[in-house]
Amino acid sequence: MPDGTTRGCPRANNSNDRGDCSPSGHDCTACAGSTSTNLSDVCVDKFDPNVDYFPQKSQIKAATGLKIDYFKNYKVVTVLTPWPGADKMFKYVLVQCGTPAPTGMTDALVVNVPAKSLVAMSTTELPAIEQLGLLNKLIGIDSFMWTNNAKVLDLIKAGKLVEIGGGADVDIEKTVNLKPDLIFTSGSGSPEYDAPPKLIEAKLNVIIDGSWMEQSPLGRAEWNKFIAVFFNKEATAETNYDEIATEYNAMAAKAKAVTTKPSVLLNMPYKDTWSIPGGKSYVAQMLADAGMSYAWANDTSTGSLPLKFEEVLDKS
Repeated sequence: MPDGTTRGCPRANNSNDRGDCSPSGHDCTACAGSTSTNLSDVCVDKFDPNVDYFPQKSQIKAATGLKIDYFKNYKVVTVLTPWPGADKMFKYVLVQCGTPAPTGMTDALVVNVPAKSLVAMSTTELPAIEQLGLLNKLIGIDSFMWTNNAKVLDLIKAGKLVEIGGGADVDIEKTVNLKPDLIFTSGSGSPEYDAPPKLIEAKLNVIIDGSWMEQSPLGRAEWNKFIAVFFNKEATAETNYDEIATEYNAMAAKAKAVTTKPSVLLNMPYKDTWSIPGGKSYVAQMLADAGMSYAWANDTSTGSLPLKFEEVLDKS
């Protein structure tokens, strides 16, 4: 075999044979992935600093709160706006397993990729996990009650998922016993309501999802790439997003031409509050793109407006 052929050769995560590229032990020259595709199921056996281990990269086009920087054997993912008024960003260093981690990254959480398991604490993450082919990595969710994804419901019925609770009521002991590689969750910046502080204190790998802060539907849809980078699934995420963007833009172009714009009211009151999406939120943009008339379209808020029932009734 010519010198250099096996450089950066991947091995199976569960393989004991140094040099095997897969559980079946194929020759390294037959393994797609060492230089042409990302390694989504295997680790690197022989590290070569000259090899680009992420030839398939994600390019952020619409999302404003997400940044991904690529290096030879690691990538740096930055969540720029985790919640309204946040005074800090969250940074993650994703190191190709089987290669050395960079030094000096004291302000970031360092994790190996591709990850082997995850917990999703938001139902909005489940479609992305399914589209990326990662349901076999899902081991827990926050609540069974709010889940309506058919395949996830099948996993629940089969007893393959664990319910860990959400917010400040998250069950830390149960989550620790699960031993997930990653926990995807979101935060509001209020420790008394958020799960991340408790999970981080328990030394779990908490990944803050800031997708809900995006001001456009396509910006939010692009956060599928955020989940994908932790599993080296960039190629799938790019294809999925391009298909979504093409269809969305085509529909929006048609809706723009309509003359009759039906009015729409969202959500419902909970206790004493009726939460209404702000006029600069991704929801408001989606309604506009769908040809709808929204009473709060001129509002400048990007998040939700906590209103009284009478206010909503009067305005809508």
